Amino acid sequence: MSSQKIYYANLRGIPVEEREDRITNLRNYKYVAVDKSILSNYVLNRLWERAVNLFPAWLAPNLITVFGFLFIVFACLLNVYYDYEMLGVAPSFVYYNNALCLFIYMMFDAVDGKQARRTKSGSPLGQLFDHGIDSVVATLSVIMFASAMGLGRSLESFLFLASSKHVFYFVGFEEYFTHAFVLGHVNGPTEGILSGILVFLISAVFKPSCWSWVLQYDLSSYVSNISLLGFFFVIVVPICGAISSIRNMKTGDKLTILLHMLVPSIFYICFYIYLRQIKNTFNYYVLLLTEALNFFILVLEMNYAHLTRSEIPIAWPSVTLFVFGVYFTYRNIYLYGLFVISLISSCLIAWCISNEICDILHIKCFTISNEEVKNKKC
Repeated sequence: MSSQKIYYANLRGIPVEEREDRITNLRNYKYVAVDKSILSNYVLNRLWERAVNLFPAWLAPNLITVFGFLFIVFACLLNVYYDYEMLGVAPSFVYYNNALCLFIYMMFDAVDGKQARRTKSGSPLGQLFDHGIDSVVATLSVIMFASAMGLGRSLESFLFLASSKHVFYFVGFEEYFTHAFVLGHVNGPTEGILSGILVFLISAVFKPSCWSWVLQYDLSSYVSNISLLGFFFVIVVPICGAISSIRNMKTGDKLTILLHMLVPSIFYICFYIYLRQIKNTFNYYVLLLTEALNFFILVLEMNYAHLTRSEIPIAWPSVTLFVFGVYFTYRNIYLYGLFVISLISSCLIAWCISNEICDILHIKCFTISNEEVKNKKC
């Protein structure tokens, strides 16, 4: 590997003898995925097979992932512009746009893998890229859903975020031990996203106020059944993840595994403490972005450990600051400083991991080699 670039191994101070094993494991890595969703296998997959032909053969799969992400960013910014407080006051076209952008993201998220197989440019970097962006989209989607249901900065919004991130974390955590990415008969990337699209369409047609009418209470003012459902997921998902991971574990320290499984729960307990101290919506958005960036770091490091068959590293400094800085969040300067540190840290880690994988596998992140394009044309 080139000595002029900064690699993840250097960033984390990984011993030289361990690096060789990581390189070998990365080169031998084979992606294994199982999607049990009937809707995905018998309906949507046929649509995605047609959709992939709309993309030129020279377009890198990772670029498709980025384009899908940009649609979500656009939808989220439009949502914030028209409904800054997330109280369900945006015009109907905003929620129609949310539904459309979420569907496009869903399609691009499914098509990027098919484009990789089509152009024979699949790599572990694509999987890492996909999971990392998905983790950020999960946070941005909560802003859009909070507006569509008139939840505002409520406990329900927090529980939607925490429960979805727990599910996301433990699917990846199970993959770390089983070496297979398994999606159930009902899963987030398919039924979960389609449910979100349905929520946006209902809000666009009947207005967000319809949710309080249907459920017979003001969602933004009371601890509702939605909260209890979210609490159920936050508690049950880690337990199920623990049982699944430990049962599939052949070697290793079970205590260490249990500690890693506590990470998301500790992370979101601290997030909630932050949330209780937030006095205005601007700081709420800063906190959400800080959460997204640090969770992004957790996901990247856990998935890269999976790709290299190595141990999950201890928390990155910005994540540690996020957890232990809860007593200082009443000071805006600490929150803003933590956001800047988290932004720099997430970009640095993503850059270093990308450099390392690209040099080890002799690939490029956002382009396809001429040979791969020629093979496709042949």
